[in-house]
Amino acid sequence: MSWTSARTPSAAAQFIADPLGFMRDNIIVVAFEGGDSDTLTSAPLDMCLAKRTAQGGRASQLGRQLGLYAVGPAGFLQHVHSVESISPPFKAYFCPYRQGQTLGTVVSKDANYMFTTQMDGCSLGIGMAAPDGARLIYHANVGGNVPVQETNLDSKLGSANIETIWSPKSYRFEFGQAELCSTTFGVRDQKTGQWSFFSQIYQRAYTNPDKFYLRQVKPVL
Repeated sequence: MSWTSARTPSAAAQFIADPLGFMRDNIIVVAFEGGDSDTLTSAPLDMCLAKRTAQGGRASQLGRQLGLYAVGPAGFLQHVHSVESISPPFKAYFCPYRQGQTLGTVVSKDANYMFTTQMDGCSLGIGMAAPDGARLIYHANVGGNVPVQETNLDSKLGSANIETIWSPKSYRFEFGQAELCSTTFGVRDQKTGQWSFFSQIYQRAYTNPDKFYLRQVKPVL
């Protein structure tokens, strides 16, 4: 593994310069799960982007080859196989995930980006914005059982405080079948302090190596 040449902007620098543009030209897969409890008062993490080799996976969109990256702390990424390079770190919030649980974080002014674990049946609840733009975010996993996931999000956030729920019906189904995955991420406007959220929707074929097919990057909120 090596750092990207100083003459070429690192993957992190490219993402920071144009998050949506980067997500349209590269698939970011989030295998990192975070801690096993809420991180409501925790600081953002130092996150890096690890470029995968062709042996680690291939990404494309309608025949157009895309970059393929994993995101997580450097200590986690060092254990990911078939990594070509790891970017310098950047600050990002991370909404933790555990199977069968509903875990959350707060996004505020201490970082301008947020990620959560790959969604392939989970629901993400986004709370109403506080005056300073801060929001509660919760990731609910009950095996794709949407009614139970929404009940759990209501319990955590309070139904009156939920602005939107990003559920499987919004990203998961193609031709009526559960096929697609989402890298759900947030971007904070540094001028207004307001957060926006997006979904990078892709199909993942668990082959050797895995193949990823980008469908679209669409707004969540």
